[in-house]
Amino acid sequence: MARILHVDDDSSWRGIVKRALEEAGHQVVSLSTLPQAQQAYQAGGFDLVVCDGTLDKKASEAGVRWAEALHAQGQKTVVLSGWAKTEVPCVLKGLFDPEQLLALL
Repeated sequence: MARILHVDDDSSWRGIVKRALEEAGHQVVSLSTLPQAQQAYQAGGFDLVVCDGTLDKKASEAGVRWAEALHAQGQKTVVLSGWAKTEVPCVLKGLFDPEQLLALL
């Protein structure tokens, strides 16, 4: 079982992803804003961070930038997005398959 931090500003996606991860036996902390996620992350103890690529509508790449920074520090990280171009493992929302996300654990 992994402890996973999931951040997405869309409540529907938070529910979809949280449900898929919990059904696979993982513990999920699911939050809606980047500041909340950053605070939770600082408390530590996450095996994986799953981050929406467009968290902040005013700065649409905020989620990707944070995921890239975590990834560069060695944190296992996945970006959920419809468009992201990044070195961080990415699962496309338009083609979302829970098994693809679970395979990245």
